[in-house]
Amino acid sequence: MKICVIVAHPDDVEISAFGTLKIFQEAGHEIFTVTMTKGNLQGSKRIEESKNALWEFINNYMNYEDSNLKETCDLGIIEEINPDLVITHAENDYHNDHKNLSKAVSNFCSFKFPVVYFDNFMGVNSSPKIFIDISKFKADKKEAIMKHKSQNPERLVYASFLLGEFRAAQCGYRNKQFECFDFNPRFPFMDVRDLMPKSAPIVNRKNYFFTE
Repeated sequence: MKICVIVAHPDDVEISAFGTLKIFQEAGHEIFTVTMTKGNLQGSKRIEESKNALWEFINNYMNYEDSNLKETCDLGIIEEINPDLVITHAENDYHNDHKNLSKAVSNFCSFKFPVVYFDNFMGVNSSPKIFIDISKFKADKKEAIMKHKSQNPERLVYASFLLGEFRAAQCGYRNKQFECFDFNPRFPFMDVRDLMPKSAPIVNRKNYFFTE
């Protein structure tokens, strides 16, 4: 499959989906990333940092201005890639660029491409339906986030791993890292979970929090 992850800013891929993309990659799928803005309000080296972090994938940079992304942004690159699955921000995430891009991607993909949405930052106002165990790639995810030296990346690692451990605990696991996603059923993509890596197995109800 071709997986297209389209994000607003450099570092969004690494924070929200890097472990899941590594699982896709390990299974032989092609990974394409599209970063819409330069992230220039937070530093001038962000695209370079992103390239260093995502070097294993096929990356595209659209160079819109940071914090000025509109629902009318050009998303023709999605058709150029022609993916089997699109992954992007949730419409109710905290940043306006994330919200506007989510609406734009949903409208553009319509009935042409299935779309899955990231868990919101720190899980705020988010109730994901897909829970993926990325523990195997925890170190890889940390290394990728740490490439964003201009962003004080330790805080991003902390926030990402805190949410990942919480999502794992919601499924009865401890000492695990999960990445989570949501989808909105719509014709003809009523259930897209089969396109994602397999969710973590349900733990024995007598052993929850003791399953590692």
